[in-house]
Amino acid sequence: MTVCGVSSLAVQAGSAAQPLVDILQATARETSEIAGLACSLQSALSPLRTTAEQGRHAAIELQSLDVITQRLAGISDFLNALALRLPPHWMCDVAAAARVVTLSDLALRLSCADANPGVADYAGIVELF
Repeated sequence: MTVCGVSSLAVQAGSAAQPLVDILQATARETSEIAGLACSLQSALSPLRTTAEQGRHAAIELQSLDVITQRLAGISDFLNALALRLPPHWMCDVAAAARVVTLSDLALRLSCADANPGVADYAGIVELF
């Protein structure tokens, strides 16, 4: 078995190694969802564009949402394409990396520990109105 490109001897006993393919696909899903949120935000703010066009700086800031959306979608596509080209037996223990993620639901999804990635989609979202 190969773990993050090295033999399984490098993995400590009791580690929770996950297939690297799954890790990349989980990261791609998260990135794609963020791109979707950015796109929704862009749509919600588009009525302000007529007002924003009066000020060049404000218009540029609104256009930056489009750039964010496109970049996130591109990163998601890249990660998915990369995952499809990895040997399925490559494994990686992502526990340490998941611990630096401050959003617990996100850390869980990125560590591939969540068997049902759609369940916690809206956990932690605060609606202010």
